[in-house]
Amino acid sequence: MTSAGASGNAATVGGAAGGGVAGASGGASGAAAQGGSAGSVSMAPFSCTLVLGLFTTSQWFNGTNPGGASKTFLQDGVDATKWEGKMQKYSYAEKWADPKNALWDLPTQNPCAMSSTTPDRALFVGFSPMTKDQPGWEKLLNAVIANIQAKYPSVKAIDIVTMGRAPNNVLCSNNNDVDTVIAPYEDAAFDAVAAASNGLVKVGPKYYVPDCATSYIFANDSDYTTTASDYLATELATYYVAHP
Repeated sequence: MTSAGASGNAATVGGAAGGGVAGASGGASGAAAQGGSAGSVSMAPFSCTLVLGLFTTSQWFNGTNPGGASKTFLQDGVDATKWEGKMQKYSYAEKWADPKNALWDLPTQNPCAMSSTTPDRALFVGFSPMTKDQPGWEKLLNAVIANIQAKYPSVKAIDIVTMGRAPNNVLCSNNNDVDTVIAPYEDAAFDAVAAASNGLVKVGPKYYVPDCATSYIFANDSDYTTTASDYLATELATYYVAHP
């Protein structure tokens, strides 16, 4: 198991399913964040979105180092006064699924200007090194969603996303960390949970690092370089500018 913290510059709604060349040399990337799944009624714009995630989430969200973005998600077109986060390394989905886990008590990073303690949307970035099937992922996601609702009853919408993906969601030849690729059963679980939520939950964008050669800060790991964090920040910011 690795130390995964999550984990054309514009994201395009409904764009290509990953760009770049999956291989040691990487190659120029045309990666675009894919639009989320249908199944929820838009209530945008939201006054405060709470991001729950991992170290790799904080790399693109607010530039946490090492490998943090030089131009973060908060600086890339979104209204930074309406976004806040709780993020920490090794914050696996199993931990967020536990209502008593200390992750829920983390200090809020970049508190929203309004409704900081009563956000009306949550964005959950899910990662697990242990759960390897669709039923297990559905159970985890449903537990996390129940906890969000219990702890933040003000939340009216929840986006769920995976970690960032290798180019084309194919394992790079220079990186053997399987957590850089999202398995079909994980995507299927995210879709199933959203479809069963009566509009509360939707699957947010699929997002991809730009290439294999320059995207990962350590060998055979999923933490990003600043180059990749910058790229992901723009992908995700572009999507959420269109989905405020």
